[in-house]
Amino acid sequence: MISIILGAAFSLHHPKVVGDEMNNAVATWSEVDGTHYTVREASLTSGTTWSSPVTLSNPSEHSITPIAAINPSDNLLYLWVAQSGSVFEIFGASTLFGNAPSSLTQLSSTNSSFPRLAIDNNGNGVGVWQQMDASGYSVYGASYYNSIGWGSTVQIAASSPFLSAPVVAVQASTGAVVTLWQMEQDSVLAIQASTLSLGAGNWTTPQTLSSPTVSATNPQIVYNTLGEALGVWQVSVGSQIGLQTSSYNGSSWSDPITFPAAGNLTNPRVALNNIGEAVIVSEMVVDGNTSIVAIARSSMKTWGSVTTISGSDAQAAAPKVVLNDSHQAVVVWQNALSGANTVRSVRASNLSNWGSVTSLSNTTSLNTNPDVWVNGSGFAVAVWKKQDGTQISFQAATYTSGMWNAPQTISD
Repeated sequence: MISIILGAAFSLHHPKVVGDEMNNAVATWSEVDGTHYTVREASLTSGTTWSSPVTLSNPSEHSITPIAAINPSDNLLYLWVAQSGSVFEIFGASTLFGNAPSSLTQLSSTNSSFPRLAIDNNGNGVGVWQQMDASGYSVYGASYYNSIGWGSTVQIAASSPFLSAPVVAVQASTGAVVTLWQMEQDSVLAIQASTLSLGAGNWTTPQTLSSPTVSATNPQIVYNTLGEALGVWQVSVGSQIGLQTSSYNGSSWSDPITFPAAGNLTNPRVALNNIGEAVIVSEMVVDGNTSIVAIARSSMKTWGSVTTISGSDAQAAAPKVVLNDSHQAVVVWQNALSGANTVRSVRASNLSNWGSVTSLSNTTSLNTNPDVWVNGSGFAVAVWKKQDGTQISFQAATYTSGMWNAPQTISD
């Protein structure tokens, strides 16, 4: 029997995908090899052929929740969680696209989870995670320096009983870094932020971003080459759940903006391109039905209205969004059917014109946990988990020439 003790921050089978402007892509996930959960990877070369999957982690221990980041020079960074006895530790690795990592680096030695990762154009990067101590959880991080390796692990935010969900983004051209997380403050959950310049100085003192009268959770963060970081999170005011956003200009954060909606907005994701356009997507719950909605922002930083983009889907969940500099947005999510789940997608050729909903997966299996990536030419890759009974596989579909291609199995 495979034994692994998990908390709420762990998502065993969630696949992730990243890629470059040459239509190369890397998908990562965790799967059982018969004895252990292992971190696996498959690579797509020039948008045509997926490699056979390879194992990245130590096969003699459980390894889960992998995440990868890639830059235009095809430098790749990885983080994941490995179980050593009863302790969960963070491991990092690096390589170039098409090559296996040469070594693994242990970055934490006490119970750690929720790794997140970002990389800049020079191949430098930063990882953050939550780490348990006697008083609760702290936010820790480590910087990676190209051709040198991982630096020392540092504490970014002091321990709190309700601290969780750190996320991180980097300005690719300068190495400026922002991380967000949620923690208890004055009896409510608040969103806090800290910043760093890779290779220069220390993390700044944490700053609270969310409004003091609301409970804020589930932060997300993105950064563009214009020097703007954009954060979004969900807020609870009485029985109503909505979204707030704030932007960072390199020196200060804007006052948060709250989005009104006809229902409860949850599980937000955000994308930001290098001309200042942005898209937030989230679930919206109204009378027990859940749809996917989008809120688009123009390059003039004017936000539009909350728009339903999931068609007639009534049990939609887990949205992901990407946006390129050609005004093209791609959203994926899962929708529950009778005894099954299907992965769905919608595209926008510009942020005011959403197209028709397309099914990427079959409609008879449990297709869940989708992720998506798009490059500047509009080439896109979606990945997800497929389950038929006890059989689990991982699927990928590519978008080329104006259409999604049939999905392929990328796992063994």
